Amino acid sequence: MKNKVFLASLMSVAVLLSGCATTVKVTSEPAGAMVRLRGEGRAAFRWMTGPTVTPCEMSVYYGRVNVYVIWPADGKTGPVKSEKKEVELSAWRDVETVNFVKP
Repeated sequence: MKNKVFLASLMSVAVLLSGCATTVKVTSEPAGAMVRLRGEGRAAFRWMTGPTVTPCEMSVYYGRVNVYVIWPADGKTGPVKSEKKEVELSAWRDVETVNFVKP
């Protein structure tokens, strides 16, 4: 009986410590924008750059994120920065999609 309780406790701790990642998929129109993402809730969270330009996907362990994109200069204008979007993430959804449109 003690072994079963110990095993159940050990499994519970393993599940709690493993955490769940949510995939954030970022798209933009036009494609090719650099992605910037920051977890919300603590002042220590730093802005991260996406692994590639849009479209891209990132796995994050935050409950809420701020996301924005920067389109490169096109010869007529300089780089264009989008508005920031705050996105609530859920452990119940595998993928959260955020879309940006160049103004």
